[in-house]
This record gives sequence, C-alpha cells and structure tokens, in this order.
Amino acid sequence: MPIRSAKGGIVQQAADILRHQGISQFLFNAGGDMVCCGTHGDRPWCVGIADPFNPAGAHVLTLDVSDMTVATSGTYRRKWTFNGQTVHHIVDSYLGLPVQSDVVSCTVVHQYLVQAEVMAKVGLLLGRERGSAWLKDQTVAGWVLVLNTGEVIHSWNS
Repeated sequence: MPIRSAKGGIVQQAADILRHQGISQFLFNAGGDMVCCGTHGDRPWCVGIADPFNPAGAHVLTLDVSDMTVATSGTYRRKWTFNGQTVHHIVDSYLGLPVQSDVVSCTVVHQYLVQAEVMAKVGLLLGRERGSAWLKDQTVAGWVLVLNTGEVIHSWNS
C-alpha cells in the first residue's frame, strides 16, 4: 500500500508541475515540508531547522540541500491548553491523546517528500532511542532530532 499524505502530496505535485514547466531551480515550502529543486544560484538551498525553544527565529542548525525534500514534524507550534494541560496536535491513534515523546522536532531529508513527511512523524512518535535507531535503518539522506532537553541529534549519509 502506498504512503499517502495530504500536505506532502500536494507540495510534491506542485513541485512536479513546476518541473514539467521547465523550472529547475526552486524551493517550495508548505509549513515545514519542502522540495528543494536544483540550487539557489551556485549554492545549495540553505534550510534552517527551527529551535523549538527560541521562537524568535533561531535555528539549531542549517542544512545545505539540493535536489532533495525536507520534512519536519514537531510538537512545539500547534498546541493549546485543555483541562489545565498543554497539548499538541500529534495524537497517539491507540490512546486518542497527544503523543508523549522526548522528541519535540524531527526533520528528515529524503528524495521523496511524502516519505520524508511520514518518516519525520514516525521518528518523533518513537522518541529518541527507538526513533534514532529506526531512522538509521531507513534510506534517507539525513535526519535531525531536537529533544525536549534541547539536545540535537543528527545523522547524514554521504
């Protein structure tokens, strides 16, 4: 069964339309899911990974990306208070409650955006230990986990 994702699929389709029109250098971003096609002039696209603990626009690191996609899933933006507790939008489908994870942000760099989006969500849901082990076994260009302690863990394939 193919992996499906609404936002990632729409962004991927829009990028495919641009490519079909002969446009070979662009960055298409939709809320943390992006297609980086070609380069930005003679340099790769520079993609910042947001610091979840500094809403002033700081980054925990930046990535140089060409001809790849980047997807980020996080619990630090879409949140609200419910019954006196802060909750977020990523729900454990078995419990029907916001997932409890020591990962607050997971970014995946992959050839295909929908796969990157799903892998970022899984990496976040699994948490540091299981998520990093699982991501190491996947075919990805790289990944970044930002933990609830502020620690940043990442891995890159050459």
